[in-house]
Amino acid sequence: MESEFVIIGGNASGMKAAARARRCNPNLQITVFEKGDYVSFAGCGLPYYISGLIEDSDELIVRSPDWFKEFLDLDVKVNHRVEGINRKARKLVVRDLSTDCILHVTYRKLLIATGANPIKLPIEGASSRGVFTIKSMEDGSNLRDFISERKPRKAVIVGAGLIGLEMAESLLISGLDVSIVEKLEQILPILDDDMAFLVEKYLKNKSIKFFLGESVRAFDEDAKGSISYVETDKRKIAAGLAIISIGVKPEVTLAREAGLEIGETGAIRVNSKMYTCDPNILAAGDCVETVDFVTGRPIWAPLGSTANKQGRVAGENAAGGEVEFGGVAPVQIARLFDLSVAKAGLSEIEARKLDFDIEVTFTNSWDHPQYYPGARIITMKTMVNRPDHRLLGCQIVGERGVDKRIDVMATALYKKMTCDDLSKLDLAYAPPYSPALDSIITAGNVALNKLKGAYVSINGKDLLQRMMRGEDLQLVDVLQPKLYKECHIPKSTNIPLNELWKRSNELDREKEVITICKYGITSYHAARFLKERMSFKDVKSLEGGIIVWQGPTEKSI
Repeated sequence: MESEFVIIGGNASGMKAAARARRCNPNLQITVFEKGDYVSFAGCGLPYYISGLIEDSDELIVRSPDWFKEFLDLDVKVNHRVEGINRKARKLVVRDLSTDCILHVTYRKLLIATGANPIKLPIEGASSRGVFTIKSMEDGSNLRDFISERKPRKAVIVGAGLIGLEMAESLLISGLDVSIVEKLEQILPILDDDMAFLVEKYLKNKSIKFFLGESVRAFDEDAKGSISYVETDKRKIAAGLAIISIGVKPEVTLAREAGLEIGETGAIRVNSKMYTCDPNILAAGDCVETVDFVTGRPIWAPLGSTANKQGRVAGENAAGGEVEFGGVAPVQIARLFDLSVAKAGLSEIEARKLDFDIEVTFTNSWDHPQYYPGARIITMKTMVNRPDHRLLGCQIVGERGVDKRIDVMATALYKKMTCDDLSKLDLAYAPPYSPALDSIITAGNVALNKLKGAYVSINGKDLLQRMMRGEDLQLVDVLQPKLYKECHIPKSTNIPLNELWKRSNELDREKEVITICKYGITSYHAARFLKERMSFKDVKSLEGGIIVWQGPTEKSI
């Protein structure tokens, strides 16, 4: 069997490449081999299928092999597993899984789009009935059928990443009691711990239980071979089903066995045209590494959006084109109940590990004016490079408007914009959509003020460490008494902002003052007032306010 362009993998990058190659060359002979039953399915929709929001699994199938044959003349062969690549002869060994017959296929150009596989736990009971991973259509159907037939009451999810949390919502909607075990001390490792803390507080209010800093040791079975408990290094948790969601790893077995170069991230190394070290073999999608255009370093970014863009480039080049893929600054977003969580570019911890000299800002802004009904707070954490003011990364948590803002920030990262540029953006304004100065512009202004020294803040971690050392701190909570009584930091004095001018004599002007409020907005105004109008020498505002404070709080009766 011969084919001019052969694709291994009928996933997002593989089918996008096939479609693009066909549009670039209507006469090109194109064959796709997919080891599973489906091609071109919406894997990111699986949590919503599990919850029943999407009723029929067929709704997740974007295109069928028959559609590709009829409309694009693509020869798509499902249940065919490629088992070897002979680069010298340009031949593949392919097994037809339905007949167990072996095919030998010659190619002119080859695309490896083998994707990524879920990471499994090599522990006792991991293959028990009721233990699942979620990656394929089969995984989703098996889990939904299990819930329908067995009606488990308790579920444990191993891993508190985005997929794990999306699945927690789905199972909770399905009526299960949900616990999450995470070996790290925080949920959502893609976020900094202060932003992850916001999400954790929200999800706890949804009755999801978290066991952080714990590792799973075994899945205990009952007499029928079904899971009954999840055993960690600290406790046993009752469970009728468990989902392992600890990440994925690039599937590079074929590439490695063929002698193709594997990059430092563990994925296939490709150039900007998606070619491997072999001039006749391209690779795209979750199995390849690319370039982070914020840092210029190799990065592995297993995202559906990235896979589609890479597939498009690979398909065009396989058909004779000369286009390039410029890299990524990974953008991730998820909706958890009514809360949206998003990240673009580097986190604070990632930027510091790479030795960037960064300025970090927290801003809490309303998604639209407070006078218009339904206003919600958006919490934004922004990292900029001090030497040139360039934006390095952003994290956003809020109930509304997060998607719009993270896309603006992603565009700013792509264009290497600075906080000065953010402060000058002209963004859409009308009361139902945003305040007159959008939170993006506010973030730019706050970063500029900090870089110029006009605004000095202290982050929650530093304040907590100083409190634990027993330092004699002058903490001033500037909220109104009612709000202060509901929640405040221990040993803070309540002086509302509107009384600060007449009660400033209660404070020691020669001693550092730290102003505090719920969102960091009122405390910012208080800090500037004390320094600029009342001539206090050393005034700082608690960055982000009490909502991102991870230390102790008190209530006044």
